[in-house]
Amino acid sequence: MKHQREQLEVVLVHWRDYKDEYEKISDWLQQISILIKNQKIALSSNLEEKEKQVKDVKDILQRLIDGKDQIDKLNDSAKILLNSPLETHVNNQLQQLNSRYQVELNMAKDVLKKVETNKLPLF
Repeated sequence: MKHQREQLEVVLVHWRDYKDEYEKISDWLQQISILIKNQKIALSSNLEEKEKQVKDVKDILQRLIDGKDQIDKLNDSAKILLNSPLETHVNNQLQQLNSRYQVELNMAKDVLKKVETNKLPLF
């Protein structure tokens, strides 16, 4: 009985840490999503604005690439929870979060192509 109680306490500590980190990353992805969508709908008209938009989208893409480490850390830290009664819930959350990340990364790459194409002069 004592061993089970200790295991439960360990799981609860990991759950709190996991939940806090999951929420931070989820909020961050939501903010990135908004930034990408704003860039997607805003096509600039003059060259200076176009160059700034390309830089802005590159910055967003770099933030996504840099943020992958945090998602990887979350995936690693959740391993202990994947061997607990929370396994199904945590696994679903991780799949959703990783999928959202991939969607935003692909969207940022597509938007970058779009704004870079918009920057090219028409002949």
